[in-house]
Amino acid sequence: MQLTTEQIDALAPDSASIAAGRKLATATWKTLGGSERALWGEIYGSGKSPYQTIVDLRSIAYKCSCPSRKIPCKHALGLLYRAAKERAVDDSEPDWVVEWLDARDEREKKAQIKATEKKDKKPSKASEKTAEKRKELVADGLEQLKTWLSDSIRVGVDSLDPNEFWKVSKRMIDAKAPGVAAMLTGCAEGSRKTDDWREKLLGKLGKIALLIEAYGRIDKATEDFASELRQTIGWTIPQANVLESGERVVDKWISVGQYSPPKKIGDRVLSKRSWFLGAESRRFALYLQYSAGQQGEILKDYPEGFARLESAARFYPGVVKTRALWEPLDNLDFSVEQAALPADAAISIPEMFARYAQALAKYPWTQYIPVLLADVVVRPNDVEKNASQKKQWRVVDQSGRVLPAVFDDPTVGWQAVASSASKPVVLFGEWDGSFFLPLSLWIDGKRVCPLPL
Repeated sequence: MQLTTEQIDALAPDSASIAAGRKLATATWKTLGGSERALWGEIYGSGKSPYQTIVDLRSIAYKCSCPSRKIPCKHALGLLYRAAKERAVDDSEPDWVVEWLDARDEREKKAQIKATEKKDKKPSKASEKTAEKRKELVADGLEQLKTWLSDSIRVGVDSLDPNEFWKVSKRMIDAKAPGVAAMLTGCAEGSRKTDDWREKLLGKLGKIALLIEAYGRIDKATEDFASELRQTIGWTIPQANVLESGERVVDKWISVGQYSPPKKIGDRVLSKRSWFLGAESRRFALYLQYSAGQQGEILKDYPEGFARLESAARFYPGVVKTRALWEPLDNLDFSVEQAALPADAAISIPEMFARYAQALAKYPWTQYIPVLLADVVVRPNDVEKNASQKKQWRVVDQSGRVLPAVFDDPTVGWQAVASSASKPVVLFGEWDGSFFLPLSLWIDGKRVCPLPL
């Protein structure tokens, strides 16, 4: 894989790493090399021994013996920046490089064998018994939740203690319904400082009550609806099953946006949403990554605006199919040239409202929809300094229609304002019915760099 400077910028964790990496690209290294598989080098830092740095070019993975916690570190970026201008590909890989690359290949091979064996393995009586036990736990848990909801609404939402939601959420975890637990947690985290907090809370509770009723009639639902309902409650579908029987769409997929929700206190799982658009099918595909543990595994970045090679996406079953896996699994190799958005891919704000309404009509628990908005600008709101961050931004179209928008980083919001100051742009983002979350900005079909959306 040959990366461009813009793509390497997108891989960097921050602007300081970009500057340091570019400086190291022209620095004196003790050793440097490159092959079809990887780049490597040794460079002295503050210690007696040089740091050993490797970049796996097949999947853009990194290893460095330096103490930096940034991924990629400045040494890995330095190798990439240097290779973008002048790359050697015929050097012999030293033993320490071969050892790391071969170990990665071996882990990948074992994972593929394990996935194949799991796919071919028939469910045992014990696993069937476990599945039935879970159904009973979920059914009992939702029935208890239904009683609690009825009692809570009877006494009125003003008397509800937010801590109660956390307690009931823990019960849903015990009932093997983590998706419902997350919905209850969302009720607990809701602010009571706004005038419409009661309406918002009742809306959330209403969706939970509707979910309970739907699960009680799941046997009468279509297979797609039942499958998506189970996923919302907390069931997971093995990747092997998706790759074997999921809807298959072959296309040239363009990375249009990615988002990692800010980590909250107590979170044990990191996540990242990566969105792709089919250049021919105009289908959106969502690739979800999760990582557990205190530090978490490194979640891959897919720089917006660079097309991946033609490949097949396998979609998870459901009513509104967006989540997908790739064939072969997790092998996203981007082409060198920047990809342009299809001219007719972006829609207006009224069309976005219509699509969101259609999604809710099909599946009431739809959290958000992916949208490319055409001919819009980003503007700041005239609010006090201490006002909520979610009230600071708006997306405006040429007819004066306004969407409230949110940026996790105000700096990114101001960059979006500056980029759309001279002419309307195309924004890609997620609409959840209340706020638009911009994830990338496009002008004349090309993603604007270095806007770090």
